[in-house]
Parts: sequence; structure tokens; C-alpha cells
Amino acid sequence: MTLKLIQRAKEKFQKLLQQITQENAEQWQKTQDFLQQQLEQQALVMKMTQRIRQSLNLQDILQTTVEEVRQFLECDRVIVFQFAPGWCGATVVESVAPEWMAILPLQIYDPCIGEKKIALFKQGLVTAKADIYNAGISPCHIEFLASLQVKANLVVPILLKDELWGLLAAHHCAAPREWQSSEIALLQQVGEQVSIAIQQAVLFAQVQTELRERQQAEQSLQEKTAILSLFAKYAPAGIAMFDKDMRCVMASQRWVDDYDLDSVESLIGRSHYEIFPDIPERWRQIHQRCLAGISEKCDEDLFVRADGRQLWLSWEVHPWYTATGEIGGLIFFSDDITQRRQTQLELQQLNAELEQRVAQRTEELKTTNDLLVETLIQQQQNQRILAEQVQLLDLAHDSIISRELNGVITFWNQGAEKMYGWTKVEALGQISHTLLQTQFPQSLTEIEAQLLATGYWEGELTHFRRDAQSITVASRWVLQTDNAGQPIKILEINNDITRLKQAEQLLKLQAVITSNMAEGICLVKADNGVIVYANPKFEQMFGYDPGELNGQHVSIVNYANDSLTPEDVHRSIESSILEQGEVTYEVHNVKKDGTPFWSSATASVFHHPDYGDVFVAVQQDITERKRIADDLRESEEKFRQLAENIQAVFWMTDAKHEQVLYVSPAYESIWQRSCESLSQNPQGWLDPIHPQDRQRVEMSIPELIVTGQYNQKYRIIRPDGSIRWISDRSFPIKNDRGEVIRLAGLVEDITEEQKIEEMKNEFMSIVSHELRTPLTAIQAALDLLNSGIYDQKPDKFKRMMEIASIDCDRLVRLVNDILDIERLESSKLIVEKTTCQVNELIEQAVMVVQPLAQQQYINVNIYPTEAQVWAVADAIIQTLTNLLGNAIKFSPPNSTITINVEQQSDFVLVQVTDQGQGIPTEKLETIFEKFQQVDASDSRSKGGTGLGLAICRSIISQHGGRIWAESTLGLGSTFLFTLPVC
Repeated sequence: MTLKLIQRAKEKFQKLLQQITQENAEQWQKTQDFLQQQLEQQALVMKMTQRIRQSLNLQDILQTTVEEVRQFLECDRVIVFQFAPGWCGATVVESVAPEWMAILPLQIYDPCIGEKKIALFKQGLVTAKADIYNAGISPCHIEFLASLQVKANLVVPILLKDELWGLLAAHHCAAPREWQSSEIALLQQVGEQVSIAIQQAVLFAQVQTELRERQQAEQSLQEKTAILSLFAKYAPAGIAMFDKDMRCVMASQRWVDDYDLDSVESLIGRSHYEIFPDIPERWRQIHQRCLAGISEKCDEDLFVRADGRQLWLSWEVHPWYTATGEIGGLIFFSDDITQRRQTQLELQQLNAELEQRVAQRTEELKTTNDLLVETLIQQQQNQRILAEQVQLLDLAHDSIISRELNGVITFWNQGAEKMYGWTKVEALGQISHTLLQTQFPQSLTEIEAQLLATGYWEGELTHFRRDAQSITVASRWVLQTDNAGQPIKILEINNDITRLKQAEQLLKLQAVITSNMAEGICLVKADNGVIVYANPKFEQMFGYDPGELNGQHVSIVNYANDSLTPEDVHRSIESSILEQGEVTYEVHNVKKDGTPFWSSATASVFHHPDYGDVFVAVQQDITERKRIADDLRESEEKFRQLAENIQAVFWMTDAKHEQVLYVSPAYESIWQRSCESLSQNPQGWLDPIHPQDRQRVEMSIPELIVTGQYNQKYRIIRPDGSIRWISDRSFPIKNDRGEVIRLAGLVEDITEEQKIEEMKNEFMSIVSHELRTPLTAIQAALDLLNSGIYDQKPDKFKRMMEIASIDCDRLVRLVNDILDIERLESSKLIVEKTTCQVNELIEQAVMVVQPLAQQQYINVNIYPTEAQVWAVADAIIQTLTNLLGNAIKFSPPNSTITINVEQQSDFVLVQVTDQGQGIPTEKLETIFEKFQQVDASDSRSKGGTGLGLAICRSIISQHGGRIWAESTLGLGSTFLFTLPVC
């Protein structure tokens, strides 16, 4: 037994040991797997860290990172997303399994990401959603993730310092997935490394940009330095640059050569005063002034070299400035003008000699000309003098041409070259008239005949230049002969008078225009105001004969009044012209016969070759225009006053009804809107139109634009909610050709007329009904009696007569009430007010209705009063009778009617109170209108016409009082009215 127990215990122990061993092995395997995963995770992070340190290519780093992370996590997609302004953005890199959608080219916007979520991401929020449908996220976010085929996602922020750069996200698309803490930690570490890589890339980009900018700046500086050096070295002028201590910084080779110095290199760093030890004090003072900011120059200055040679220089000295704006030193510009100076002196000497020679030759030429006139000299002497003349003629500005008798050119001076454009080489040997396309004033045969006969001809010719431009010349021809007197050549001298001829033609044209223009023109000497010229229109305008105004003082045409003399007018105009140069003004003039008239004038001053400074005035008679303008202003003023004072609205628009040109002020009182608002929005006039009328009005606008005709009635709703009836009529305004150029119209407020029309229609409807009802009853009764069916039935016959009589009485009452209210409303009722005792008026009214009250067993109580009123006694009695009669009609038997009077300060209040059925509140006001009753059946059962209370209101209103009713249903009514005290 013991052995069995031991054996069993041993087996249990072995099983337990085996189980513990297996569990330890499983736990050891899990630990090993976890450690392996940690090692792989750390290896991945370390690998990424090394890649970031070894590479600066951010795109490669990020792409490799998302691929390795997806492979490590064994998920379907890993992306790096970068935010853009507005928190939308784009996927920068992506690693996605082939079977799932790639989102790299898509611009992504998650509508559920707001500022609150962004703030959490900035604080390091990590979101791990195992199943997007059971993660408690918003429907819009679920829809967004589902559109990307995401079932589970893990997202960590990518931060740059404190700013959110983007997100690192892992997506599982096949099914939901539980994210392990180690996976979340891995993605956080990767996000931190991505942030480091991005920062490193940003810094690298900044460094690259700064490096490129520095290289560009250095290259630009080197280029500018090289250019400056080349400029200084090869500049055609002497240039030297010194610092503010006068040490040489730069110099051009020309400057070194001009001052006979060693070399440019030997000058750099040396003081100016060391280079030029004998420099005069004057130059030291120039240096000091220029270092103070002044520039100095000299066009000619004598400089003596060390070897005694003299140089003439043109120089400038300027301060140059550093980048901070301070004076850095001086820059010298100099030019050796010694040769130019010597040339100028030689030229001056040559000019003097030439002038002397010209004078001598001129004297010789005069002597030669005298000898030619007096006698013929020997051919040798003639040829010598002719050669000398040719030399001088070649310098003349006129064209001088010598030609054979057949027209071949043998001499062509420089003046001809300039005048015609052909050189001497081109012109010699040509036929002159063919080359110049000469146009003669008469036939060439006649000209040549005169030349052969007299040896001389002169006239005006038209020639054509090389550029085909025509010119007019004053031409002189001289016939040259040999010793035997035979013609051998023709000398032609031409002077270009094209501009002179054009000026003459222009003057002629101006004279014709001036003589025939519609404006009057006169010239007045500026020094004495005397008229020196007046064109025919000016003389006609002022009523003078031709030439009559010449020599007269200009004030003769100025109109004088009590405050101004003609001379004052002239002096005022003269002062304005001299001050402004040209003035335009309106002046009151007077004709020769004393008739005053208005002119519009423009005057200016200019220098006349004959009269010196003159005023030229152009005047136009504007008397009629001013009259028309005055009439127009008066008409516009009348129109304005009419438009602004009538109750109707006058409006005017353009032909297309798109622009409001004018609207009268009545628009503001009727529409309760500003005229300015209508001008700013021309179609705004449609906005207030009642919705029920607007479509009808809009449909009529096209006809308005086409014909200009328009006539509509419609309602408007004003800003205060009130409704007004409008009558709108328009008409076209046409020009002389019958074209519509404006639309104008008149708008009237016809609200009251419309109300009266409605009341009239209602009144006629009621009256016709009220008249027709008794007349129908009377006609029916009379027809029955006339038929004879009641001849044998006296009681029936009597009843029909009673019905006819009752309806006749009712008809008479109705007609009398209608006539009474018409007289009251049309003020045709003649009233003479007197002092009346209120108590007496009440008693008389009670006496009238007393029989009716007794018949109904109604008691009438009167409270005595001493009050007096200023009234028409009969009218007030009629009012009281109507009120008492109504009270009796609508009071039950054995009830009481009370009349009470209260004396107030300015009026007397009369109250008539009954104990009838009462009046509904909504009827308390309408019962005072015509044909209005509490119950329509009352007119039949009570015998009323519906006009009694309307008559009462008219009477009390004409007395300056007020009437109204107060009532409580079931308890009775009180009618109250006031009358002024005596």
C-alpha cells in the first residue's frame, strides 16, 4: 500500500515537473521572442539613425524608413504625411502592399482634424485604433479612413521643435489589428528619428542656400573688382582714387602717363603728397574741401612738370563714399588737353590769318569785279581771277553750278552738294536740267533767248533733290563768253527759298482765313492800346466800316457802366494778359451805334515785327447764347421749383431706363426712401412694389423701353409697413430726329383717391341693396293688391298696405339719412353755432323718443347739469335722438337708459348708457362707418339704415369734438361724445 502511494506521488511529481518544465520553456521562448523583437526594433532604430547621419538625401531616408517599418510591423501601408496651411496636406513618401490602394499622388484633407486635435498632436498625442468602426471616432473620420481602405491605424506626430510638421502613420487594411505597446514605442522612436532627419535636411538646405548666396556674392564682387580694374587700367582719361588719408588706392595707366610717373603698382599705398611733393597749397585746400563733401572741377588748368614742361589739364575731384555712407576718400578725373589747347590756339591763329586773307581776297575780288565792268582784261588775268573766284564760290552756302551750253555740268560747289544731295563726283558730266528735273516758269527756249540777248536771267525754279524732295530756288544765270565775245558757259547760282515760299503761302492762307473766319480778330499795341488791325468779321461785329477801327483806342469797343469806364475794362484785360500770357474771358462790348452785346474772347501777347508787342484778341458774339443760357437757367429754375414743390414725383431716366437722371424730393416723402439710394440702384424702385403687383409692373417695362409709354397703378410697401397706392405714368423725350433720348414720368400717391373709390363702390353697393330691398317689398305688395286676389279679403288687403307703408317709411328714412350725411361730409350744411344749455338739448331729444321708450317699457334717467356748449342746437339734438333711439332699440323691456354730463376744463363730456346686449370689441370702431351694424339682421328687425352713427360722427367732428363707444357684452353699452365749452 505504501509503495503504491509512493509510486503515485512519484508520478504526480514527474507530471508536475514536466508541466513546470514545459511552462518554463514556453515562457523562456516568449522572453526570447520579445528580446529578439526588441533587438530587431533597436537595430531598426539604430540603422535609421546611422542612415540619417550618413546621408543628407531626405527623400531616400524617408522612403527607406517607411519600407523597413512596414516590413517590420508586417502592416499594409506606412506613410509620412506633411501638413500644409489649413491642415490639409500631401503624402511625402509611402510603402504599400501591392494589393492595396496607393495614396502617394493624392492631396489629402481630413475634415475631422481641427485645431483641438492639432493641439493634442503638438503635445505628443499617439493614436492607435485597432478597429476604426469600434474606436469611438466620429463618423466623418470613419468615412475618411474607409475611403483609404484602412481598418486599423497607428499614428504618431512628427514635430519640428514646437511645430507640428506632419504625421507618421501605419495602416492595416486587411482586417482590424491590436497594436502592441512595443509597436507603438517603435513608431514613436521612428517618428523622432524622422523629425531629426527633417531638421537635418532643413539645416542642410539653409546652409546650401547661404553657401550659394555667398559664392554668388564673392563671384559678383570678383567680377566687379575685375571690371573696375580693367576700367581703371584702360580708361581713356586719367583716374586716380585715394583714401581719406590721401593714400593711393587705385590709378589708371593714363593718369600715370599724364603725370610722367613710374607705374600704377608703384603708386599704391603712397601718399598723394609723397607722389607730388611740390604740390601747391591751393591743391591741399581743394583736397580738404572735397574731403568735407564738396566736388570741384576745372575745364582748363596749367600744370608744370618737374622737367619744366607745361601741361594743360581738365580735371574733376569728387568724394567717394563707403557702404555706410561715410566719405572714404577722393577720386580724381583728369584729361590732358594740351594738344587740344595748342590746336585751339593754332586754330585761332589760322582763323585770324584766314579772316585776313578773306578780307584781302574780298578786296581783290571787288577790284577784279570793277575791272571786269570797266574793261576786258587779258585772258590770262581773267583765268587767274576766275580760279580764285572758284575757290571762294566753293565755300558759299548757295549752290553754284557751271555748265556747258548743252547743259553738261562742269562745276559743282559744296553748297550744291548740301542743297541737292549729290557729290561733286556724281554731278560732274550730268545734264543739269535732267539731273535736277527742273520745272521752269516759262519755256526753256524763251529763257535761253533772253540769256543770249542780255547775258543774264533770273527767276524761280523748282528742282528735285536726290531724296525726291522738291525745293524752290531763286536762280540767277550769267552767260560767260570768250575773248571774242562768243558764249562758252553758263554760271548758275541757286538760293533755296523753299521755306520762304512756304512761309509766304502760309501767310497768304492765314490772311484768307483771318479775313473769312467767323470770329472777330484784332491786334492792339501793348504800349498804347491802339488798334492796328481788325479783320472784316471784327469790323462787322462792332458795326464799323473797313479800316475805320485802325488807329482807334481799343476802349472804344468796351461797354461802360456806373462802376466801370471803358478804360478800366481795357486795363483789367491788359493786366490779366500780361500776368497769365493767355486769357479767356467774357466781356460786355458796345457797337458803333451804341448797342451793347456780349462777347467771348481769348487774348494773348506776341511780338510783331512791325508793331512790337501786341495783344491779339479773338472775339465771338455770344449775346444770343447768353440769352438762351439765361432762358434755360430760368426754365430750369422754374422746373426745379415746380418739381420740388408738387406733391407728385417727377422722374427722368436714360432711354434704356438704366440710369436715373433726376427724381424730385417728393419721392422721399411717398416712398420713405432717399433719392440718392434710387440714383445708386436705378432698379431699386421695383423692390417696394407689392408682391401681388410686381409681376404685372415688370411685364410692362419692355414696352416702356420701346415706346416710352407707360401707365400703371400699383401698391408699394414702405419701410414702416404702410401700404400706399401709386399712379405711375411716363412719356418719351425725343431729339430732332425723333429718337427717344430720355424717359420722363409723373408718379402720384393716389391712396386717398383709391380709398374714396373703394368707399364709393361699397357705398353704392350697400345703397343699391338697401334701396332695392324696400322697393322690392313695396312692388310685391302692390302687385298682389293689383292682381285682385285680396279684394274679398279685407284683413289681407290691409296687411299688404301696412307692409308697403312700413317699407315706404324705411325708404324715406334711408334717403333722408343719405342726404344728411352727404350734406355733412360735403360741408354744404349751413351751421350757425350759438350758446346752448346742454340740459335743454337733452330734454328736447328725450321728448322725441319718449313715446318709443314708453312703448318698450324703458325708463330714461337724466342727471341735471348747468353746462353750456358752443354748438348748433338742432344738430346736437339729432345726435342725441339717434343715440337714444339706438339705445331704446337694443335695450330689453323694463331697463333703464342713463344720460350723464361731465364738465371738463375745455369741453363737456356727454354719456348715453344702456343695459342692452352690448357690442363686440372688434365692432366698437366700425359701427361709426356707413351702413355698418353689429348684426346685418338689425336693419330688418330694428328698422335701422346703418347711417345713424355715421351722421353722429360727422356732426360731432364738425363741432371739433370726438365720439366713441365703450361696451361689455351682456351688460350694455355707453356712447360718449365731447363738445367745446362756451
